[in-house]
Amino acid sequence: MDGAGDPMYAFVHGNHALGNSASGKFCGVNGELQILSETGCYADMTLPSAPAESQMPVINQIYECGLSLNEKMPHRRGKRVEERLRLRS
Repeated sequence: MDGAGDPMYAFVHGNHALGNSASGKFCGVNGELQILSETGCYADMTLPSAPAESQMPVINQIYECGLSLNEKMPHRRGKRVEERLRLRS
């Protein structure tokens, strides 16, 4: 930002298959969120994808992945960002 620091980006996964969440269709990369994190992605805006099978149970919230970013569908669980900020205070 303003020429300082590393470039960052937001991401939207085509076909709503983020982190291999469509049973191997349209993606096939289990560690995709780790790759995004390492390359400067600060937010994923793929969801909602309902009624597709790739829709995660967490809805209408900004949340942080609750599982290891290296595994399949790490975004299927998580903590609301608001909760994480409150716990740090």
